[in-house]
Parts: sequence; C-alpha cells; structure tokens
Amino acid sequence: MHFFLFCLYFDLCLVAYVGSMSFWQKLFSDEQQNEHKNQIACVENDCSCKSNEQLVEALLNATNEDVIIGIKKVLASRGYSRKELNDLQHLPLQ
Repeated sequence: MHFFLFCLYFDLCLVAYVGSMSFWQKLFSDEQQNEHKNQIACVENDCSCKSNEQLVEALLNATNEDVIIGIKKVLASRGYSRKELNDLQHLPLQ
C-alpha cells in the first residue's frame, strides 16, 4: 500500500515538471525512441560488410523506416550525398 501511494505521489510530482504527459507515458515514449535507435544501429552493423551496390538495391526494396535510415547512414558515410540518396528512393518503376 505504501509503495502504491509513493508511486502515485511520484507520478503526480512529475506531472508538474513534465506538463500534461505523465511519467509512465514519457518513459514509454523514451523506450520506443531507444528501440528505433537500436534497430537503426543493428541495420548499420549488418550493412557495414555489404558493397555499395548491395546497399543501393536493399534501399530500393526496403519498406521499414528504420532499415531505410540505417542503410542511408551507411551510404552517407561512404560518400553518397543526401540528394543522391533521396533520388534513389524516388526512381520511377521500370
């Protein structure tokens, strides 16, 4: 019972600092953001040993936003410009 009251008090105090977003909502939001960053980092690690041609092909076929961001980061680190990467994704169907 004391633990529940403490958690409730803690949550109410945080509302004053965080605004209308509760502590639990902010914690969940931060978890989701960290999940996306981890997925992007995993994609970057997986792509590091692939050739540029393989990455371009994977980028053209990718539908997951985290995969797209990860591939773009690797290609950008290899000298591709942001414009080139955006143009690649908007190629017309052949």
